[in-house]
Amino acid sequence: QTLRVSYTWDLVTNSWITSYQYEWTFDVNDNETLYASYNWDLATSSWLGYYKTEGTFDSNNNQTLYSYYNWDLATNSWLGNYKTERTFDVNDNETLYVSYNWDLVTNSWIGINKTEGTFDANSNQTLRVSYTWDLATNSWIGNNKTERTFDSNNNQYASNYYTWDLVSSSWLLTGSCNSGFSSTLLCENAFPVGAYLVDLPYATHAEYIGLAYSVNSVNIPSYSTCGFPYSDSTLFYYRNVTSTSLENQAGDYSAERKLLRITDLLGREIKELKNIPLFYIYDDGRVEKKIIIE
Repeated sequence: QTLRVSYTWDLVTNSWITSYQYEWTFDVNDNETLYASYNWDLATSSWLGYYKTEGTFDSNNNQTLYSYYNWDLATNSWLGNYKTERTFDVNDNETLYVSYNWDLVTNSWIGINKTEGTFDANSNQTLRVSYTWDLATNSWIGNNKTERTFDSNNNQYASNYYTWDLVSSSWLLTGSCNSGFSSTLLCENAFPVGAYLVDLPYATHAEYIGLAYSVNSVNIPSYSTCGFPYSDSTLFYYRNVTSTSLENQAGDYSAERKLLRITDLLGREIKELKNIPLFYIYDDGRVEKKIIIE
């Protein structure tokens, strides 16, 4: 169906009066590329738009564009509201997602957020990068980045986590994880010995099950540390090869370390604040995530 018009009966004129109208268009694969609805304006005897959506699709029927519009009574034309753009690889994995709002000041689309991703031949996501739109520079600014590596059996055995540092305009490593699937699920720090691993947002709980109970000393490095993905505490497990059990350590590894700077979750350097999570970055490579509650 590409058109539908509804009418009501007018007792005064004994005739049909137009009421609503709907329009559709479709591509060759029956994907809806246009939907528009209208109301009849008795004053002007013409159609007034209500809302409209437009879409495009790739050859695999993945929607690559979605736009939403409202009717602007001032200009009697469609006015942008919201838009998303998406791209996919040959295996239908989403490699790009971008969302926009309509800016009434510039009469153009303005970014909200963007996510980019890459996948291996087995559709395992090896990279995920998120951005937000910076109104000051009218450009995308980094937010979070995750890198993952998989073995031939599609097991994730390595991952790195980053946040964007506004001071240096570069990615700041905030966590790293290596898992040995042959014997035990284990995280290894990518920082100097004793460094904390913080905030592993995209790690799955299954990667850490058995960490404190199943240990094969043959495959364990000198120190291995792991932050739990569902905890905001600075409590980590580590094992020294000279020990026979995992020990729970929450103390300082180096009393001589110096604080380099404090940043917020967007990487902006700020002074110490209360009641919000902050990153404390030290000269020995350690990064602590703290919340000082008042």
